[in-house]
Amino acid sequence: MNMPNTIFHRIADRLKKTGLPSFARNEYFQTAILSLAVLIFCFPGFYPGISLGLDGSYVYAFNYFFARHIQLGAGHIFTYGPLVFMYAPNLVGHNLAIAIPAVCMLYLFFIYGFLLLGTRLNPLYRILHILLITGLCNIVCFDLIFPGCALIAVLNYHNRKNRLWLIAASFITAVAFLVKSSYGAFCITALMSYAVFMLYSTRRPRLLIFFASAVSFFIAAIWLVIYHSLSSLPSYLYTCIIQVREYSGSLQLEDAVNHWGIFSAGIILFFLPLLFVRNSLTRLLYLISIIPLYVSFKYSFSREDQWHEAIILHYIIMTIAITLVIESDISRLALIMQLSSVAFIYLNMILAGSSDTYLKGITGIGNFNSWAIHYRSSVNRYRREDSANLQNRILNEGQRKIIGNAGVDCYPFEYTYIPANGLNWDPRPNLQLYISDRWIDSVNASFLNSDRAPRYYIWMQEEPPLNNYYCDNRYLLNEDPQSTYTFFDRYRLITCDGKTALFGHTAGGLLSPEKNTGYTTAQINDWVTVPHGDSSTIVRARLRLKNTFKGILRKFLYRDQLYFIDYRLSTGTVKTYRFIPANAASGLWISPLVIDVTKGLKGDMVQAVRMRVSRKGCIEPRFQMTWTSFNALTRQY
Repeated sequence: MNMPNTIFHRIADRLKKTGLPSFARNEYFQTAILSLAVLIFCFPGFYPGISLGLDGSYVYAFNYFFARHIQLGAGHIFTYGPLVFMYAPNLVGHNLAIAIPAVCMLYLFFIYGFLLLGTRLNPLYRILHILLITGLCNIVCFDLIFPGCALIAVLNYHNRKNRLWLIAASFITAVAFLVKSSYGAFCITALMSYAVFMLYSTRRPRLLIFFASAVSFFIAAIWLVIYHSLSSLPSYLYTCIIQVREYSGSLQLEDAVNHWGIFSAGIILFFLPLLFVRNSLTRLLYLISIIPLYVSFKYSFSREDQWHEAIILHYIIMTIAITLVIESDISRLALIMQLSSVAFIYLNMILAGSSDTYLKGITGIGNFNSWAIHYRSSVNRYRREDSANLQNRILNEGQRKIIGNAGVDCYPFEYTYIPANGLNWDPRPNLQLYISDRWIDSVNASFLNSDRAPRYYIWMQEEPPLNNYYCDNRYLLNEDPQSTYTFFDRYRLITCDGKTALFGHTAGGLLSPEKNTGYTTAQINDWVTVPHGDSSTIVRARLRLKNTFKGILRKFLYRDQLYFIDYRLSTGTVKTYRFIPANAASGLWISPLVIDVTKGLKGDMVQAVRMRVSRKGCIEPRFQMTWTSFNALTRQY
């Protein structure tokens, strides 16, 4: 790779002879102009249409929150931050108009830092650097642009000691955290790894203090600009910790069959080139990438679909690309190892069934044409698409007349009823049923018991039809046990048209107080007989499951296992659902097994239940079950 860039040198010589002004010969100016040109080929794509379903509903929710200045932390809990609309802006308020320049500035910073580092270290390979950054920005997902910016800023600072790079890295880290806590974790671990390295090298903690102070300052400053108050920031930080704690166990799919030998070979091949490189900056890059790489591993394997698992693959590709910018004479063997690393990681994804199958291409020019040149026509096109999509979420005339201008919320997740019908939304504190614990559940329950509770609830029935499990084969009534009880105690069915059920708020007293009825010491994989009362009695069970040391270690280093509950019905049928241990502590719904809520809290009686797990030795085989029950006191339907 010692071939000189002769074409570039000829152009540079001719430019020098023309007598250009000094600022035009400045490396910063030249790199900035070149970065703007590259951005056209890397222009990010925006798809602001409102999508139906779970993911589309959450996207609409956080766009709505930002546009309506609804404070996270002040009664509302989200794993995402107030700036998450940048990730997927909808045509809500001015969100798209804010997101496009903000995201483009982020990409521009990444491109500029990447090319400037290459100009300073290996100016003869500028054409290669342009090709690398163009491909990188078109391949790597938006999630990794934040840590990419942080790494590039640190390397540029280490090369020239210009503190503006540290300030920029701290600001981008703060923005990343307020987009999504996992993005912030990528950046924070990279910055702190560098700060620890400098502490070891210089015996001075200045960078540790600087990063901690600067990132905290920028988070507080951005929060203050958005909400004009810092009062909700501490509670937002606390809820982030609570929700991240349950993240890996809540989101994972069925255990994928990973080929750990192939995956490990990919990771080893990623680090092996360190034996062949002499550049201290390359070694530094690998050093400060270790913990972010582990964060990407945790994030990727939390769910293991193609979108999540691609994160670690993209992180490795990004790190290799930065290495090629730094190294002027990388050996063929090291290059083969790096490319093989990507191949092995991707091979594991294919064999595990979570491969990133969508095609990648240079789409920047088309995106630039749509959003920089024909912005208004693109917006109008998506507005027409929104109008067509939302037709499926328009309520019948009777339901719409009942609601009027009263406050409404949707359950379990289809919030697109709000824009489709122009409703006044009173969202409950935690919208994400699949990430919860007892405290978050209690916050939702308190809200439903308060004067702030919405007058009506729209309960979606059409997706999936009348099977009453929420997502990933989890039974809906097990998701938020405390909130579930409060809901059926406070809300009565008003009308149902087969697609949506409308519940109205009452003064309460529809259910009797829940009481303990007995205890059972049960064992994993054993059936437990369910105690029954009269026909109106609802039985639930609180489970106290304890992890073994192996289970704690596995959960910390990798992720939690899967938990299953089998229901043996009076008909002899066995139904199986997943559950989350954090919710089980508040009470799993046992009997009757309610399938259609429009028919009341009625269903097939459950004779016995059995708890199972996907991995042996991760929890204590014996556990305590506390039986509870309550009754429907009045006719609810």
